[in-house]
Amino acid sequence: MSLRTQALLLLALCCLVLFIALKLRVIGGGGAGSERDKNPFNFWLGVGTTAFMGVVALALFISTFVR
Repeated sequence: MSLRTQALLLLALCCLVLFIALKLRVIGGGGAGSERDKNPFNFWLGVGTTAFMGVVALALFISTFVR
């Protein structure tokens, strides 16, 4: 799998996770999920981390066209 495909897949997954987290108001899993109403700091920390990974994936995807 090429770097372009990996970056695009990571970007798509980050967007999907953010959509689900903002729609259902919960992020995380395996018993360690953070709900927006009960623990807003951890919720927004998870959303911010996921968004940052999405920005990095977008930068990697764009950089594959520059090379």
